[in-house]
Amino acid sequence: MDVRHVLVAGALLLGVGCAAPPDAAEPSTSQPDRLAEESSSGDAAGTGEAAEADADPRATSTAMPSLRGLTAGAAIEQLGQLDVSSSWGRPVVVRCGARPRTVVRQRPAPGTPLTTDSVVHVRMAALDLAEFRGPCSPGYQPAGEHRDADVTLARTFYRFAADPELASPFADGEVWVGIEDGLRSQLVAGDALRDLSAWQIEGSYAEFSGPFSALDLVAASGGYYDVEGSVTPTCGFGNGRAPAELTGLRPVTLVVPTDSASSCMEWWAVTLFVDERDRVAGVALRHGAP
Repeated sequence: MDVRHVLVAGALLLGVGCAAPPDAAEPSTSQPDRLAEESSSGDAAGTGEAAEADADPRATSTAMPSLRGLTAGAAIEQLGQLDVSSSWGRPVVVRCGARPRTVVRQRPAPGTPLTTDSVVHVRMAALDLAEFRGPCSPGYQPAGEHRDADVTLARTFYRFAADPELASPFADGEVWVGIEDGLRSQLVAGDALRDLSAWQIEGSYAEFSGPFSALDLVAASGGYYDVEGSVTPTCGFGNGRAPAELTGLRPVTLVVPTDSASSCMEWWAVTLFVDERDRVAGVALRHGAP
């Protein structure tokens, strides 16, 4: 795997789930037309380039494959096999029509002959949570070791994270909200749970600066997450402890799908701590490297 691709893609996905920069926002209602237009123009350009390929000493026998719909990890693997450089532009703002953290734009277009000094330009999909949070219904079937009830609870929490006016999965009273096993934590009153700002945790954590929000991490997934009936260790091998205040409660973890995280920088998980009535009494987020 080429480090040229990994470093740039990882840095790009660092802020997925947060509001995109102002110049990155594009009206998502026109997204399908924009993508179709780009694909059409790209294909036309590719036809012209093909006619001159024989005369170009840099030409190769390799044609550009389609990367659209691939996660960053899968796209990086294909680019590594092609032995070309890549340039990862700012995310394309989407809604429910495209899976976040997948390729939605590429240049050269599929079928274009590649040269020895080709640079492939890639842009990934991302939700701008300041404009649209969902919920989406992608029909994704969560992988992982879990019970059917865990998937139902995870779905309820995802929908609440996207739109706090929807059904609440929480226990009565205050809810513990924090990072890992309590690196930082706070109690959120029951009547404040629908306030997105009440979930924000300030400070620094792993490679990131706050604020951090479990609701934002989950909402930014667009409904694509796996479910584990345990506390998932940070990035799969780090801290897997439950907060002392929540010991004895049943953990249910929403975690980034394996194919969506090619490095710890892209990895995240949110663990729900569930009481005997299947209500959420605590929420712990994890992301980045241990």
